[in-house]
Amino acid sequence: MSTHFTIDMVRQCKTWSSRRAYLKGVAAASTLGLAGCSGQGGGGTETPNGGSGGGGTTGSSSSGEWPDLSGTKVHIVIDETADPVKNFWNGISSDFKSATNADINVEYVGRQTSGVQRVTQLIQAGTPPEIFAMSQTNATAFQSQDILAPVSDVVTDVEERLGTAYKHVKWDGEHWTLPTFLNVVAWYWRGDLAEEVGMDRRPDWTWETATEYARKVNELDGIHGTYVPAGSGDHAVYHLRAWLRTAECSIAKWKGDKMVVNFHKGKNRGRMIETLNLLKEQHQYSPVASDSGFTSWARAIPNQVSASGNYIGYRPKMYAIQDGRDFAADVHAAQMPKKRTRTTDGNIDGLGTFRGSNVEAAKTLMRFMTQKEQLLPLYKLNPVHDVPAFPGIRESDEYQTFLENLPEAYTPKDTKAYQTEVATNFRSSIEGTDPPNPFAGTITGADALPNLVSDVVLKDANPDSVIDQYAQELQTVIDNAQN
Repeated sequence: MSTHFTIDMVRQCKTWSSRRAYLKGVAAASTLGLAGCSGQGGGGTETPNGGSGGGGTTGSSSSGEWPDLSGTKVHIVIDETADPVKNFWNGISSDFKSATNADINVEYVGRQTSGVQRVTQLIQAGTPPEIFAMSQTNATAFQSQDILAPVSDVVTDVEERLGTAYKHVKWDGEHWTLPTFLNVVAWYWRGDLAEEVGMDRRPDWTWETATEYARKVNELDGIHGTYVPAGSGDHAVYHLRAWLRTAECSIAKWKGDKMVVNFHKGKNRGRMIETLNLLKEQHQYSPVASDSGFTSWARAIPNQVSASGNYIGYRPKMYAIQDGRDFAADVHAAQMPKKRTRTTDGNIDGLGTFRGSNVEAAKTLMRFMTQKEQLLPLYKLNPVHDVPAFPGIRESDEYQTFLENLPEAYTPKDTKAYQTEVATNFRSSIEGTDPPNPFAGTITGADALPNLVSDVVLKDANPDSVIDQYAQELQTVIDNAQN
């Protein structure tokens, strides 16, 4: 099973009673931020990459003086260890200390479960951190246990300066994180190879044209037409879920106070089956990919293994550019191929604070770092890949100038497609239920969905014959978390 933190970890650090009985059994959240700031290293995950980027700019607030926080300690936990990310946060902390006299401690821990484990330890010790950079999946799991403090007033203040966030999810009428950036599943392909096989360079992508492209390009020498991850792990869930979004197929829903799997029932059953059959057909034109991971998925196109496929974020094109591939400018991005919709899957990363910490100091830091000159360097760490959460940043002259000055192979049309078309038409894993799904991380981290895909594409299983088995398997995982 993929690495993810369990609900027991969340429960152990809980010092407040739940507001709702049905939320006592909340799933653990996997780290959707895998596609975020620096990526991952080893084990089929990604290595740190991205552009240059430093910390913020020393100076006072553009809106006035900051409070004197002399003697106030602010503890920040960042689940990254890459130097560019550390440089950014070291710059922010240095500037905040200069502006407020606060005592700042930035703690860098490894990706995946390490950040959550460290926060859990701190809460158990009665010393929760003021700031934790987390995905909204993690935030939903934390908030289901009444661990987070609301930050709606901060979001309101920031939106007054930077415009309404492109995407955030409220729970009980409150914001529990301040969104910072988005990563979204986009569709990638080699436009030069599309022309070579007699198709438009930028086709009107549908399920049918995606399969046609894969079939035709697969007939060329030395390259597969597409890439269908058939290994186990979170990456396989993200890949599948993006296709399910386009099919308008649900995975689970609330039934009273219980989260129940529903992809095998009603209209969802037919839509899950048609999605599995699509992947089965496309896998004919894919490498076997039975040992796939985030790295092999992201690098399939830049490494000339495959010519098309989806990915969460902009790494297929980024890597082609960074690796100096002569076809880098021919790697194009678009919304997912359409079935019933082009809506795709994605992540929202942000900052949260915890009950029992110095919440007001945390909020002051959030306001401080969302000054344009402070926040802008964050989006230079991974150009295009990390989409600014607020229009005041993304549409600013400074950010647009930065994009225009990127290497020519980034191609403005593809940058725009990813940041304005793809990134404004997605749903995160916690969406689709009311309240938001706190079991999203458990679903992502479970083996059931990857194994379902694997049985169909590798073992030639009939989707209609195995769908119930894996629905029950996933339900058992959710029940164990909830009960």
